[in-house]
Amino acid sequence: MKRRLKEESVIFISVLKWLILASAAGVIVGFSTTVFVKALNWGWVFTSRYPYFFLLIPFGLLSSALVVRFLLPEAEGHGADWVIESVHKRAGRLKSVIVPVEFIAAFLTLSSGGSAGKEGPSAQIGAGLASIFRERSLIGFVKRTFKL
Repeated sequence: MKRRLKEESVIFISVLKWLILASAAGVIVGFSTTVFVKALNWGWVFTSRYPYFFLLIPFGLLSSALVVRFLLPEAEGHGADWVIESVHKRAGRLKSVIVPVEFIAAFLTLSSGGSAGKEGPSAQIGAGLASIFRERSLIGFVKRTFKL
């Protein structure tokens, strides 16, 4: 009886821990996506005030390509595919620089009128922040607790 009670307590604590960590990651990703979409809406309102705003498209796409090419070439392409690949091949680890680079590149592309979706960059930004949260919370906690 005593052993079973201990096993159930360990399972309960484990489930509670993962519930708290998943909720925190969800709040971080949800907040970052909200900020990203609000910034896109602001950028779109700002550029659409001008009657010939469509002339900004080539400059927006060029600046976005230059940001990605020189700051973080891995951020190129669709964000969701890159996030899935990182989960399968790199244990979910993403470079922390992916967040501002992807934010700026997607903002420049979409607010200038470029034809792209906001779902991929939202996934990439959210996954980058969740990866930062993972590195700072779980691994740091284990290293401090077990003095590794």
